[in-house]
Amino acid sequence: MIWIVDDMAITAVVWAGPEGGVWYRGRSFQYICDHDADAADAVRRLQQNEYLTARDLNYWTGILGKGLRIAGNVFGLVAALQGGPWPFSYSDPGEIEAYRRKINDRLAGIGITVSHGVPMERVRSAARDVQLTDGLPETVAGLRGLGIFQAAASNDLGPFVHAVANRVGGVDLIETAPVKIADGGRETVFDGSMMDSPGSLVGDFRGGYGSMKAALYSLYGKGYNGSNLLVVGGLDPDLESMQRVKDEKGVCIGFNPDIDTQRMFERRGLPLLIQNTPDLRPVLDMARDPEKVAYYCV
Repeated sequence: MIWIVDDMAITAVVWAGPEGGVWYRGRSFQYICDHDADAADAVRRLQQNEYLTARDLNYWTGILGKGLRIAGNVFGLVAALQGGPWPFSYSDPGEIEAYRRKINDRLAGIGITVSHGVPMERVRSAARDVQLTDGLPETVAGLRGLGIFQAAASNDLGPFVHAVANRVGGVDLIETAPVKIADGGRETVFDGSMMDSPGSLVGDFRGGYGSMKAALYSLYGKGYNGSNLLVVGGLDPDLESMQRVKDEKGVCIGFNPDIDTQRMFERRGLPLLIQNTPDLRPVLDMARDPEKVAYYCV
């Protein structure tokens, strides 16, 4: 059953950036990689693929006060890139937003790069153990019971996102960062049918990371339109697409974003669900009755 309020029916929900705390917190490579491994190969690949410039590496190594000798330091570097402090002379909110978008655009490629050689079994195991946001299984099941189509759009590693989605159940469409799997001497671009592969991740594949745009394209192709969408996300790379849905009279909610991203949502007039303990169950209530957005969000 689809609940209609003021001629508006939510017929599809897009989970934007599951890795931003919507489904789980943090990038998959933080869970699947060996933090104590020698970092030389990861750093070489990062420089070779130009995901980090020499200036970035020098600056952030100084900020962290440590070298990049072990992989754990590389992950610390990426975490710093995601959360600040901000480098150089960036102080203007617009400059910070542009820099964050540039870094977040790189994070998918960085994750693929540093995950080179990780066995698929480790990916599946980490997805089984990762802590899920409170209320996720119940909310996904409730939306499915209402007949609402669900899509996930993520710039995280596809195998990990698919494994989490399989654990939760009920997600109809998944768009993720492209990655290859090496199995039996062959390298193949991952899709959901390869979840049981005994192979390992390949860290040199480079491609586009417009997962949110791809998800919307697929939804529109299936006959959905922006005015019937509910988008839930908390990462700034998805803001452009969320703005498009808002302009088409859909509902877009910022789910517990960090303080800088929160300001970006506020500048676009997008509602924010801010909680002491993140919990997705209000999303189900808002999907039933979009007028509840005013009750739950600021």
